[in-house]
Amino acid sequence: MLWILTCLFLSTPQGTVTGSVVPPVYLPLYQAAADFSSGQEPQAFVRLKPLLDPMPENPDGSVPPEPPERRAARMLLTVHHACTGRLDRARVFLDTFTAAEKEQLTATYLGKRVISVRPVLSGDDFWAQIDGMLGVYTRCRPEGLLLFADHLYAAPGATAAVKQALFEWLPSLLTGDRLPDLTPYSGIAAYWVLAARRLRHHWLSEPMTVAELETLAKLTAVYNLQHPYPSGTPWRISALVPVTGAWSPLGLQMLQALAAARAEIPALEILVHNTNSSPGTALQLLQEEILLKDRPLAVILPPDPDSARLVLAAGADLLFLSPADGTDLPPSAAVFYAQPTRKARVEALILQAVSEKATRLGILVPDTTSGRELAVAAAAAITKNRGTVVFSSTYDPAKLPQRLNLPNLSSAQGILIPDAAERVASLARRLAVAGAFPAPINAQGKGFLLLATAEALSPSIVSRNARYLEGGIFAPGYYSGAPDPEFNTMNAFFARLKAPVVLSVASETYWWIKSLPIPAVRSAGSRILLREAIAQWNQGPGLGRVFDTNGKNQRRPRLYRFLSGQMTRIP
Repeated sequence: MLWILTCLFLSTPQGTVTGSVVPPVYLPLYQAAADFSSGQEPQAFVRLKPLLDPMPENPDGSVPPEPPERRAARMLLTVHHACTGRLDRARVFLDTFTAAEKEQLTATYLGKRVISVRPVLSGDDFWAQIDGMLGVYTRCRPEGLLLFADHLYAAPGATAAVKQALFEWLPSLLTGDRLPDLTPYSGIAAYWVLAARRLRHHWLSEPMTVAELETLAKLTAVYNLQHPYPSGTPWRISALVPVTGAWSPLGLQMLQALAAARAEIPALEILVHNTNSSPGTALQLLQEEILLKDRPLAVILPPDPDSARLVLAAGADLLFLSPADGTDLPPSAAVFYAQPTRKARVEALILQAVSEKATRLGILVPDTTSGRELAVAAAAAITKNRGTVVFSSTYDPAKLPQRLNLPNLSSAQGILIPDAAERVASLARRLAVAGAFPAPINAQGKGFLLLATAEALSPSIVSRNARYLEGGIFAPGYYSGAPDPEFNTMNAFFARLKAPVVLSVASETYWWIKSLPIPAVRSAGSRILLREAIAQWNQGPGLGRVFDTNGKNQRRPRLYRFLSGQMTRIP
């Protein structure tokens, strides 16, 4: 047994013991540590009982000196009770040690998790055995780690490097759904528990008492800190918004969406900076306001690509969230885009049409560079899904033709038009004149599907052109006229403002803010952790990540069907 245990500890780095051989008197401690770590608590206590029973008195009535293995047993129980959340019991055992022993014990255990606090073990074999024994004990709840950190940070021998390492590590213990009780802590652990409560207060509207806020302020002064989160204010979002200038129609939509989201998260701070649709102004605001004064958790990028490109090129150490799709913007690890690309929306329309047995499709695109690129993408998607491209034609978006002369239109089961909603509606009227009324595909393969990206689709456009849009499938990015619980509050907000249309830039701005509370809390105010959390977002089982490695959105685009006078979102 001795040979097996020795080989086991030597093969596990955290269980390696200086000297290569475990003295027989310490073997029950190693075995008990392994039992505790694997959940076999009764068996562990059986092993420790001889070391915990009162020592017999000497014949003269005196108490013999305590053997080191008995002291080691109490240290193991200190760690076990703390790591299982029984902090009252842990403190009873901890108080039986000297201040130096407390410091060495907490440094030894925490040193296995925070490399910068790794203690320099003395030549005494006792601490070498403690180090090895605690290397076997691997399971610990945050409450116990916080207790040890509280003691070590306050220890007289704690160096500046140790304190800095603990300060940076402690927030990682507060990322779960439930925060530890504040009562057992009085030092740096209490500071971080209160800081985490304040973060939840702002993002999740969880209550925080005046007394707790005052205690946090006192601890902040005690530790001579300016702010609980040195990298910024994690309940603050800065937004670069073109409220005026050429891009103001999109900017005003963003502004209204931010106001709607802010109404749902009242303690959240959203600082809006007007870029005036100028890339230079956007860069200046980033450098002089956001980086120096706001110091937010994240920055909402402006919707215009020139401003976004210049802001990203500045290389600021910030997390950027864009309501756009990132088309024509350089790859960057610092940004995530909320919208699927137009190409992705076109491909989703084709896939939906093919799934409804519409395999003979025509393509009608604006005669522009992007239009021709989308025509190529659409043709590739049709071919990939074993469909047939019946025709592919272009038109001048500035001057729509009076009549459509499309070859083989009568043999097509559908047509794709990747253009804005107003032009799509006008072209749908011309298609009707040419004999192609939209209608769902029936069991005999008869019908004609209108497939369109239809950007800026509004209820008024739909109502004015209902006859020509019947049965159509649209991918506008977002349409406010269809029931959608995710956006009901935002839609009601825009309705009160009597906004004629809700653009996708608004829905995605709102989506960003509404998606952030849980990951913002779990990242404990760290931009790095938040970036990692967003990068790990998953669409669902077997559907892959929400974002690719360049931050581009891979979600399935929202598709809407207009049928019998009602627009509904396709599941």
